[in-house]
Amino acid sequence: MINIIILDDEYKGKESDFKDIWNSKFERANIQSNVTIYYSPNQLLKDIALFSLNSILILDLKMDEKDGLSVLHEIRNQHIHIPIIIYSGTITDNMYENMAKDNAFTFVDKPKQKELISAVQEATKLLEDAIPLELSDALNEYLENRPERKNKKIYTKDGKVISFGDIVKEINTNTEIGIDYQKALYKMTFESLINNEKKI
Repeated sequence: MINIIILDDEYKGKESDFKDIWNSKFERANIQSNVTIYYSPNQLLKDIALFSLNSILILDLKMDEKDGLSVLHEIRNQHIHIPIIIYSGTITDNMYENMAKDNAFTFVDKPKQKELISAVQEATKLLEDAIPLELSDALNEYLENRPERKNKKIYTKDGKVISFGDIVKEINTNTEIGIDYQKALYKMTFESLINNEKKI
């Protein structure tokens, strides 16, 4: 299941309606998704780290509260590397340059919905090919079943102490340190299996 986040201030007051509309459109395109609608850029920026790494953001550029390029830049500054699709009718050469600098996935001219759905399909394939969604799902399920483990302290090789919940958060948001944690978890699992310390 892919989280599809849509930020567009034109949806203010109509979030539920547009969520149903887009869920239906993606379902018809065989995209298994859960759509979340935002109309406030600042609210999205507060919440973005809560979404798992198997997420796609569809981002409008022209908004009153904050422009889309600023949102894109701030998300990248949080080291969140989910695919971000720019969906807007407002575009200049300078905007293209800034989108490229902040690693936008692609640009789709609004209101071309078929092209947008195609871009979401491409981004979905990228996620499925590039990141281990099963690990994120397994860790979240583990914490749901064992919430008392969320604050369990984990000691890193460089002497730092971090809670298990924070490790899961870093993995969910696909930060650089989260990717390092993923690799470390896989390595530890493989070594435990090979040394007969654990069984599948």
